[in-house]
Amino acid sequence: MTKRPPQNEIIKAFKKFGGNVTAVAKYLSVTNGTIYNWLNDTPTLKAMLQQSRRGRIDHAVDLLWKKMLDGDTTAIIFYLKTQARWSEKQDHNITVTGMTVEEWKKQAEQNMKDSQEAAQIARDLYE
Repeated sequence: MTKRPPQNEIIKAFKKFGGNVTAVAKYLSVTNGTIYNWLNDTPTLKAMLQQSRRGRIDHAVDLLWKKMLDGDTTAIIFYLKTQARWSEKQDHNITVTGMTVEEWKKQAEQNMKDSQEAAQIARDLYE
């Protein structure tokens, strides 16, 4: 069984690696499971990690908001897709020679089937 380092060392490791459990485990030479056990056994440590993660999320939101205010198209689209359920999908009702796309697809499939049948008849005639 691995000896648990002092809590302040664990906290320093979490701060050093931004709360990344895998990086902290590697740094402390333990498994991820051991880290999660320590977190579950120590409510204050677990609360510190959760607070740290919330802080990083808030920071990321602030950076995204600044990018949006600066007119960054990618940031704007990301925000709209994740927060406003915005989608780039558009429905089109296209008419081709008096047919809807679905009617045209059905006609094309029928034409292909007719061509294959005609080709088979021609092969049968010349055999």
